[in-house]
Amino acid sequence: MEGEELKHKRDVIGMTQVQLAESLGVKPNTVARYERGILAIPQAVALAIETIERNEKGRLPKAKPEATSITNGTTKRTTTKAAKKGGKK
Repeated sequence: MEGEELKHKRDVIGMTQVQLAESLGVKPNTVARYERGILAIPQAVALAIETIERNEKGRLPKAKPEATSITNGTTKRTTTKAAKKGGKK
């Protein structure tokens, strides 16, 4: 894994350098050095990042159900309390 790929993966999972550093058990400037190519990314770190990426993908928020109503001939999307709870109105 190269530095630019690490930065891309970090951006995709929505973590800051500080957050990633905390997850990896390194200092934030170490993550910055990985991303800039100053330090080689150890295989253990690359594997840890792949694991974090997989775990974060499983935590993506689910789409909220929406109800559609027609008002004065135009379609308007609204989210009802029942739709938010996943039930019927």
